[in-house]
Amino acid sequence: MSGSFIKSIPCIHVPVSDLHQSVNWWIENFNVEHGTPFDPNSGKAELRVGNGEWVFLFETKEIQNQHTYTKGNLPHSDSSQIYLATLNVKDPEILHQRLLKNDVNVGELREAWTGKAFDCYDPDGNKFNIWGGEWIED
Repeated sequence: MSGSFIKSIPCIHVPVSDLHQSVNWWIENFNVEHGTPFDPNSGKAELRVGNGEWVFLFETKEIQNQHTYTKGNLPHSDSSQIYLATLNVKDPEILHQRLLKNDVNVGELREAWTGKAFDCYDPDGNKFNIWGGEWIED
């Protein structure tokens, strides 16, 4: 059999310690929207991004996000902490400035692959790779 069984990655699941804070952080910084009516007592939020994919936030008592790459810093990263996900964005330079203005913990903007990228941390320290480029298959 040739080809992958995996067709796409339509969602990511993010552990958070404060659901309200995290929902507001995602909406304020990335302009995502609620994909379903938000019930603050459910312990979860379902957010939609521009292309119809999902970010699911799950409230948990314990966040374990400090997994590190054992060979030093990750390529195109400020540290060895492994990314939870890579978010492909429209304009990384404008988003980088917006996040800095909003006092979000972000890394240095740098050339990466076919665009620019930077590290970004949510309020719980979950690390995301923010990348603005075109995916090119070899």
